[in-house]
Amino acid sequence: MTMYILKIITLLGGLALFLFGMDIMGKSLERLAGGRLQTILAKMSSNVGKGFFLGLAVTAIIQSSSATTVMVVGFVNSGIMSLKQAMTVEPLEQVVDTLVKEIKSRHVRRLRDGQCTVEYGFVLEDLLTAFQRTADHCSNVAVEMLQVSEGKLEAHEYLNALKAGQLQESAKFSERFLKFKQQYAFPENTAE
Repeated sequence: MTMYILKIITLLGGLALFLFGMDIMGKSLERLAGGRLQTILAKMSSNVGKGFFLGLAVTAIIQSSSATTVMVVGFVNSGIMSLKQAMTVEPLEQVVDTLVKEIKSRHVRRLRDGQCTVEYGFVLEDLLTAFQRTADHCSNVAVEMLQVSEGKLEAHEYLNALKAGQLQESAKFSERFLKFKQQYAFPENTAE
């Protein structure tokens, strides 16, 4: 019994140290860059590609998507990042999911037609999985930012209602999704 209590205390202590460290790192970044951090983040996330690679690089450098989430929420709370930037992420994540399905479908067709090998399929699957996970992490960060700004922590309920058209911002979500879907669409497959 005392062993379980010790493990729980150790777990809670480790979590507290992790969150404290992330808070210190975020505040230190803000102090170090001063007003320049907002300008730097705005420039580096001015388009989708730059924003994606910025998130990927930060996560790779600090080796934790949770730490990235804590930092981003801190940036939004301090006004360094805007909620508008966060609201753009979820429709893009849906587009990534659509593109991944299309790439897999096209690979199966190429495999069937003898234009590709199974070995390339494994490599492609690994790349697509990594890309999709990164998009999912970005989505989770953005949704949590939006939820924290409203004083809620109901990410799954929010996403389900958003996609079902039950929220005030659902129309804007659908509009952005269609815009990004058209913007990042693959050319028609002419090999058939």
